[in-house]
Amino acid sequence: MKKALLIYALTTTALLAMVSHNRRTLRAENQRLNQNIATLTTDVEIYRTRSGESAAEVRSLRLKQSELEQTNDLLADQIQDLKIRLRHINSLATATTQTKVEFGTQIPDSVLQRPIVDTLQLPLYSDTWNSLQATLIGNRIEGRFTSIDTLHQVVYRIPHRFLFIRYGTKELRQVITSSNPSTRLVYSSHITIERGRKRKRF
Repeated sequence: MKKALLIYALTTTALLAMVSHNRRTLRAENQRLNQNIATLTTDVEIYRTRSGESAAEVRSLRLKQSELEQTNDLLADQIQDLKIRLRHINSLATATTQTKVEFGTQIPDSVLQRPIVDTLQLPLYSDTWNSLQATLIGNRIEGRFTSIDTLHQVVYRIPHRFLFIRYGTKELRQVITSSNPSTRLVYSSHITIERGRKRKRF
């Protein structure tokens, strides 16, 4: 009898622990999905810092590997081009930049054989990412250069290796790629903030 009661108590305790674990898992999953919905329905905040630098702020999506593969084939293909395994990805980031430079200068009379009365549009160069246009007004030329670029950041982990076994995390690495072929990346850095464990006070 005592043995049967003990088995019943252990079984009940195990079932209660399983139900409690499932409830916590479902609660965490619902919270993740609600945060993702809020992220997708919130616009990117573009603003200027106190020093005048351009800044963009956006909520972070929390995706599983299968969700990334289903919803963003292009990004998944870019990761494969970098020969990085999706399961080693720590975080991803994408930013699009636009640079506009307007300029103007007077053309010396000695350069022009005769004054130009009409306004002339001079499309000097244009492609998918860059555009250089100029307008000739009398003896003055005004122009604008526009450049668009998309940067992709991938932070991934390098696992420890023992023979053919990979385990844990040896180090984190960051890769940034540019979609504009005219862009040359000259510097990059990545900082991970390590939080120390708080000592228990007795």
